[in-house]
Amino acid sequence: MIASPAGEVWEWALGRNVFTDPLFRPYLDDLTGSGIHEFSRGWEATVHSDGTVVAVNIYNDEASIGLGQSSTSYSAYTGRLPGGLLWSDTAAEAGQKLGAPAATGLAPGGSEADWTGVEGQYTIHVYFSHDALHNIIISRSSNSTP
Repeated sequence: MIASPAGEVWEWALGRNVFTDPLFRPYLDDLTGSGIHEFSRGWEATVHSDGTVVAVNIYNDEASIGLGQSSTSYSAYTGRLPGGLLWSDTAAEAGQKLGAPAATGLAPGGSEADWTGVEGQYTIHVYFSHDALHNIIISRSSNSTP
C-alpha cells in the first residue's frame, strides 16, 4: 500500500507537478490519460499536459449509493471533505453548510452544484446521485495560490 503524505489529498496535490514532485512517484503507475486514479482510496487527480494537478475528485462509495460495481468503481474517500461536508449529506444539507451555490444544474441521475471560496481558496463542484452525495471535484479558486 502507498503511504500518502500528511493532510488531505486535495490539499497537498493541487498545483504540484506529477512528473517532478517526489510525492507523486508512488502514483505514477496509476497515471492514465489525463489523471491518476486511486479507486480503492476514493480519489483521482486531473493532470494538465504539463504535469500540474489542476483538480482532485473525491468519491463516496459507489456501491453504497446504488451505482454499479466494477473494477473501476470507487471506494469512499475516508479523509475530511471540504467545507464540512459529509458523505451522508443531501443537496439541501450541503446548501445549509455552504450557503447558496454559485451555479446549479441537472446531471444524469441527479443534480450538481458549484461553490467558490470554500475554506477561503477552493472551488468545489458537487454531484448528487438521487440526492446522495456522489463525488466532489476540488480545484483552487482563481484568486488563490498553492
